[in-house]
Amino acid sequence: MELLIQTPLYHENKYLPHLLEHCVLYSQNDEELLFLSDIFASTRTGYTSFDWKNMSLEEILFFLERPVDENIFFLQQKVVKNELNNSSFWQKLYEKILQKIHKNFRTNSLDSISLEELLNYQKQRYQKKHILLLDEEWKIIFDRGKGKTLKKGKLSLDSFQFPETLDLSYQKEHYHLLLTKNIQASTILVVDFFGAYLEDMLYLHDSKAWKYYYERLDYSLADSFFLISRKKKFPKISRQRRKQFFDLFQPYYCEKIRQGEKRAYIPQIALFTQEYFSREEHIRLISHLDFSLILELLKRFRIIM
Repeated sequence: MELLIQTPLYHENKYLPHLLEHCVLYSQNDEELLFLSDIFASTRTGYTSFDWKNMSLEEILFFLERPVDENIFFLQQKVVKNELNNSSFWQKLYEKILQKIHKNFRTNSLDSISLEELLNYQKQRYQKKHILLLDEEWKIIFDRGKGKTLKKGKLSLDSFQFPETLDLSYQKEHYHLLLTKNIQASTILVVDFFGAYLEDMLYLHDSKAWKYYYERLDYSLADSFFLISRKKKFPKISRQRRKQFFDLFQPYYCEKIRQGEKRAYIPQIALFTQEYFSREEHIRLISHLDFSLILELLKRFRIIM
């Protein structure tokens, strides 16, 4: 099972929610620490996830809600400091990308916070009413926590907004970005479809050319934006071929939704907007897409000029 908790940046920095994730999964008791080692956690920009097997939700919540001990607080600050000092290239690049959105965003920086600030944040955020619980297939559980308060939403192309385009140069690499600065479900799901359309079209192109296929896009959904980034050059593909592939891919994608796939962003959207979107709504949105919209996204993403 998995749970999601909305954990906004603190002082425009991911440091406090990241540190809190470390603290709740540590114990000075060896037996507890072994138990906690089976929980996989990750703090993203705007939310934290906890993933586990063979444990009850009540057992997990006990550790999430238990006030952080002072000794653990100071110890885990050292651990997080070491982690941040060894940030990967992608983590550093990601922070640069976020700073194109908001110059003060920080994801790999230390911050001077007190135990009291951490405990207040924990008390405010790590509560059942803020937790969205997911089953083994990543479907929302509606009778627990935040799932009980979700409203069923509607999707429409009328509310779609074209994302902004940004460029970024970092360590001699040049990146193109598509950015949506709000959590608008129809826009996110259309742009997500667009990314999948690109990737699968490239998979067919590379495979038929006897080339090794590699993913060329990176995605990020946070509580205030959704973005897709790319750096690799894309092969030249004719407009006719792009249209032919769109006609093939659109019903394929809708069938995948019907089977429960292509729904990865539905839980995060629900976490941030308090709305849930059914498979039927999702299929209806994608099935009404016209190639002209995809063509405009291709132009904005500088795939075709």
